[in-house]
Amino acid sequence: MYILREANSIDDFDAFLALKSQKDAVKWSGFEKAPDPDRLKQYYIEKVLNNPKTHVLFICDADEEGCPIVAYNQYDDISPIEVEIRGTVIKRQYQGTDALEALNRLTIE
Repeated sequence: MYILREANSIDDFDAFLALKSQKDAVKWSGFEKAPDPDRLKQYYIEKVLNNPKTHVLFICDADEEGCPIVAYNQYDDISPIEVEIRGTVIKRQYQGTDALEALNRLTIE
């Protein structure tokens, strides 16, 4: 079972960094290497935590000890009825499972 929750503190940054630093995530984002942790942290604070229009939704695997974060969707509010998905990342070991489907379903709900 997966649980959806919004990133709302600096405590979530390490999970965000870990997901964005995965080899596949770096490749599909068009970069050659993982993000610089300090620059990404600044982005996370400014754009995710302090910008009411940008949201990061994590899903956690409630069946695993500690309910680890396994994926996220990042989106911006465009209007009261429209959002723009800016990024989706899923842990490599959860690719091919129902985690991405759960993330998208829970995000829409």
